[in-house]
Amino acid sequence: MTRIVSVALYSRGGPVAAGGSQKTLGSKTYHWGILVSPERSTGRDCAAYHATDKSYLDTTTYRMVNPEMKWYFEAKENINPELSTKLVGHLVIGKVPDKATAADIKAVFNSVPLPVKNQNPQQDCKTWIVNAIQALQKLKWASTFDVKKFMDYAVLYADDRMKGTTSKEPKMKVYVPKK
Repeated sequence: MTRIVSVALYSRGGPVAAGGSQKTLGSKTYHWGILVSPERSTGRDCAAYHATDKSYLDTTTYRMVNPEMKWYFEAKENINPELSTKLVGHLVIGKVPDKATAADIKAVFNSVPLPVKNQNPQQDCKTWIVNAIQALQKLKWASTFDVKKFMDYAVLYADDRMKGTTSKEPKMKVYVPKK
């Protein structure tokens, strides 16, 4: 079974998602992650990987989880990305070799350096994505392309997807670098 690797962009919701923030915030308008899925997904057969510094209230213990907002790696397996209300779209950048197991794939993304707090320039989930793409390119799981140009293209793609029904872009698109 062929599995594809995509860079996924998610709406942050709230005031950030309201029109106009793309011009002010640029790439920070979106949360960035990786999706690994079969070429033809049939539901909960995908995996999502990302770096996050989110904190939240544990509804069982009523204690804050990650109150210091430290960066950590998160893997979610057996998901259906179509059920996400925040997925703006995803750009296919490569394929996973057939011999790679779910543990192999998770290990690749778990080894990607996490963003570091209090840096200039500021590091975030986009920093992690750049490093993840470079790791995939070294493994030949992603095609070779200029990562900065890709990131700029991805923002324009997501900005168009945020237009909703007037968007001209599909939810999933294969990235083809311009020469």
